[in-house]
Order: sequence, then structure tokens, then C-alpha cells
Amino acid sequence: MKNFTLQILSLVALLVSTFSLSYAQTEPHLNCSFLGKLPYPTGLSNLWHYVAPDGKEYALVGCRTKTSIVDVSTPTNPVEVGYIDAPQSTWREIRTFQNYVYVVTEASLGLTIIDLADPANPTSVVWTGNNGATFSTEHTVFVDEPTGTLYVFGANHGAGGAIIADLNADPTNPQVLGVFDERYIHDGYLRNDTLWASEVNDGLLEVIDVSDKANPVVMASFYTPNTFTHNSALTADGNTLFTTDEVFGAYIASYDVSDLSDIKLLDVVQSYREGEADLPSPHNVYTLPDNFIVCSYYTDGVQIYDAPRPDNMILVGYYDTSPLSDAEFEGDWGVAPYLPSGNLLLSDMQEGLFVVRPNYIHACF
Repeated sequence: MKNFTLQILSLVALLVSTFSLSYAQTEPHLNCSFLGKLPYPTGLSNLWHYVAPDGKEYALVGCRTKTSIVDVSTPTNPVEVGYIDAPQSTWREIRTFQNYVYVVTEASLGLTIIDLADPANPTSVVWTGNNGATFSTEHTVFVDEPTGTLYVFGANHGAGGAIIADLNADPTNPQVLGVFDERYIHDGYLRNDTLWASEVNDGLLEVIDVSDKANPVVMASFYTPNTFTHNSALTADGNTLFTTDEVFGAYIASYDVSDLSDIKLLDVVQSYREGEADLPSPHNVYTLPDNFIVCSYYTDGVQIYDAPRPDNMILVGYYDTSPLSDAEFEGDWGVAPYLPSGNLLLSDMQEGLFVVRPNYIHACF
């Protein structure tokens, strides 16, 4: 599938940035510049971002014992301005709606809702569901911001599918609208009342119509390359889906999903060390404007690919946050790629929060 000649030409054209190391930027990198870093005394999990009404940018960092709120408006000097304590947990996943933050954990707490009206003095409540769907642990969360709908995945309710709730009436007390409970869902992506459900235990990506929240309907499903489907992201035109499998040496895969009755695998790629024997697992992939995708890649840091031709994805950038090189679930858990500044926020489990400036350069086709 891979046109290696094109890839080599692209990388040769971009090599100059590989040698632009400074005293503050010693990690392996390509077309990405180190801006700032905030270490933590305990390990990190996933993260997200928040932009205040005054334009200030914040990192929302999932830590083992808290959710940390970090002002990254001066990216060379990230500063923790507030936090919400939480029970010990390896997992925290985070999303936002308006000035509210939704944090899930497997620490038997429920879902924490943080009010960031004043980021330096956050307040929080715990939500455990309602309307017949209650829970105390959850694995991931997604907020469909255009519709104001909350999706909680992998909760200890039924099979651990998707709990769907409305945020519009009261963002601090969402009302459950429906549940998809046929299979466990590890993570999900929403677009236009369609749920792209990553069902890691079954190795499936399932496409579910949730226009009727009380009666979700499966429209299509397919196995991903390593049958351990972790997450997915859709292009702006809705024609291409990218998936990850959370398996050592696994792939980011691209699919033509323009016809749900005939979904086609287009290409697979690995990290910047593609071909080596000790490759880690890809983790969370996201789509960006102008046909770029970014993916957190554990001990290989963050990877950037140019994908205007999704049947020939080309690596065009990376920033390796981790000194570790073996294929373990360590290193860069998450990347938050949607700040107005364009900066990437990375959560390395051992090294801390990184702020990185990507230079999105198209490949040479």
C-alpha cells in the first residue's frame, strides 16, 4: 500500500528541522518545536483543552490524584492555576462543554463536572447518571458540542456501552436520554447523530445511528487490522475514518466510509520508527484541517501525518517526549490538538505536560 519512494522524497525535503536542536529541545523531533513543559510528581493520563472567554488557553490534565488546570497562554511557561482533587486512578479522560469540564475515571467516583467560570477557583460536582442508567466508574467520555450531548463509554452499567445524556438544560445535571448496551464501547466519536464506536474487546468499529437517543440502531461494523479497536476520527467531509488498535506494533488505519455498505481499508502506518522491532502502540488519533492527522503514540511521542490521499498516509512530523524505548504502555498518553494558537498539548505519563509547536508541512506527492 505504501509508496515508499514518495515518503522518502517527502522526508528528505523536511530533514532540516531534524537538526535544529537547541538546549531545550533534545528529544527526537521533526517539524515540531519544544515550547514548554510542566513536570508532575505523579503519573499522567489523558488531557484536553479549554479556551476562556478572554482568549486564555488552558490545559486540562488528568493526573493520578487530581484534574490539573494549567494556563498555557504563555506556552514557554505553563503554570498550574487550579485543580480538583480526586481518588487515585491511572485513568482520567476529559472533555468540555461551554465552561464545564467532564472528567471520567475508573476510581468508583462517578463523573466529575468542573465549572471553569474562574479557572483559578474551580468548583465541581459528581454526577452518577439518572433515568434508570446509573454508574460509578467510566472509561472514556465524548461531548458532541454542536448538539450539547454527552456520551459516557465503558461505565459499570450493563455491558458498558454508551450512556447518552442532554447537557443543554443543565450542564451540571445532565438528563439521560438513552443507552446503547449491546457491547462494551471503549471510546466513541460523534458526527451528525452517528456514533463511531470503538469496541476494543470485540476488535470492531461499529457505526450506530443515534438520531433517536432512546433507540440507537447499528448501521455497519468492521474489524480493524489488529482487532483491538481503540479510537477513531473522521475527516471533515465524512468520507474517511482513521482508527487505532491499542496493540504493540499495531497501526493507524484509514478507511473509505463514504458507502457504509462497502467500507474499504485504504492504508496503514506506524510511528516514525516504522520497521523497528520494539514499536509501541498507537493510542489516540485526531483529524485536523487541511488533511492532517495527529496521534499520541506512547513511548514514541506524538506523530503527525499528511493524509490528503488517505490511501497513502505520509509521516511529516513527530515529537518524541519519552526517553523510554521499549514497547510498554508508558510515555505520551494523549494529545490535545485544537487550541486556537495551534500549539499541541501532550501528556507524557512519566515526563509531564509538554507544549509543542507543530509545523504542518504537506508531503511531496
